[in-house]
Amino acid sequence: MPSSVVVVPRTAVPLSNEQRWREQEVNRQVFDGIRLYVARQPVPLQWFDPVTGQSVEIGTLIGEFPAQAQFTLRANGQLALEVPYRINNDFGLTAISEALRDRMRAAGYAESVEGYIILSDLVVPKQ
Repeated sequence: MPSSVVVVPRTAVPLSNEQRWREQEVNRQVFDGIRLYVARQPVPLQWFDPVTGQSVEIGTLIGEFPAQAQFTLRANGQLALEVPYRINNDFGLTAISEALRDRMRAAGYAESVEGYIILSDLVVPKQ
């Protein structure tokens, strides 16, 4: 009786939404505590939607804001700051669209998300 070999390929483990976000952050460096930065002019606060793989603008920031990490954004190679955002609560962004809130909820985020700001000469560490 001939023996047979059954090959069972390994299937990829589905990534969580958090893991999909982390894949966008190349060389992520978490700060020791929160660091404060200042946007001298309005800059976009963006959020990566792990369900669709798209970055969307939450709104614009000007003035002081906290950052918890720095990384290189995989999509375009730009340096960015990871910014915690309590949905409809922080930075004067208290009336974001219902469609965006629905996207955040669909991705599993009801209270807060990790947004990001691209580093530029408009964004400086608070002195």
